[in-house]
Amino acid sequence: MGEQAVALAKKVGYFSAGTVEFLVSEADRSFYFLEMNTRLQVEHPITEAVSGTDLMQMMFAVADGEKLSLRQGDISPVGWAMESRVYAEDPRQGFVPFPGAVRAYREPRLGPDPDIPSSLRELHFDHAGVRVDSGIDEGGKVQLYYDPMVSKLICYGLDRETTRQKMLQALDSYVIHGVKNNLEFLRALMSEPAFIEGKTTTAFIPQTWKNGFHGAPKEKAAQRRAEALAVWMYARSAGDTGPISLRSGDVEVEAEMEAGNVIFLDGEQRQVVHIDKVQETICGGGVVTLVEAVVNQKLESFQV
Repeated sequence: MGEQAVALAKKVGYFSAGTVEFLVSEADRSFYFLEMNTRLQVEHPITEAVSGTDLMQMMFAVADGEKLSLRQGDISPVGWAMESRVYAEDPRQGFVPFPGAVRAYREPRLGPDPDIPSSLRELHFDHAGVRVDSGIDEGGKVQLYYDPMVSKLICYGLDRETTRQKMLQALDSYVIHGVKNNLEFLRALMSEPAFIEGKTTTAFIPQTWKNGFHGAPKEKAAQRRAEALAVWMYARSAGDTGPISLRSGDVEVEAEMEAGNVIFLDGEQRQVVHIDKVQETICGGGVVTLVEAVVNQKLESFQV
């Protein structure tokens, strides 16, 4: 494919960064030309990460009449990279765009990865091997008239599974409030067995979610712990220990604070969730859920 891409560029006299796309047959690995884009693709940070090259800088250099400073033989791919396109859209409604104001925005911050080469820092990756190319900030707006992409989230690791796990952690620590987004869908996609095994095709999404995406299944105990932490956070900030009406997704529950713990009132059942244990579990387990708590007719949202 590389040889065919170079031959095509030479044939049309093209001298700049470009991307030639092919479709590959799963049966015999034969490939077929799809299209050529005379620009860098959205996914170019993946190539930059595994090759250690700054494609944007090289594109500008060639446009300025300079020659490339390296040849194909100088490039030896190392490691694995993945990119998630984070969008302001509603996956539960056919991925329709969701313009609006971004009330809260926090990009992922993971712990350092000792296997990350120092050269990646020059390519805008942090010490964890995570890079976020974003075009919005807290208080900004996703406009109706443009592509609703919020950011590109790129993760790098020494192998595919390490990178996948890192991407899940990054998605879990990404906070976007005010507009619906596809973070939950991206987490679900990367947790699917077919994706884990690397057996995805162009039909992966319609085959996996035949009736559309309606949310990822959550382990009940983990969701209840996250809900408890949200109740505690709200009650502490509001100074209120009275009954709290809580909504998480399509589920409504009643809870109250008692001796620093959260008491869930499931009919006649009283389930006590100890806050100290919840905090430890949340911090260590990466549980993320969006919870709306209503106290004294005031609505607040928490993503924990």
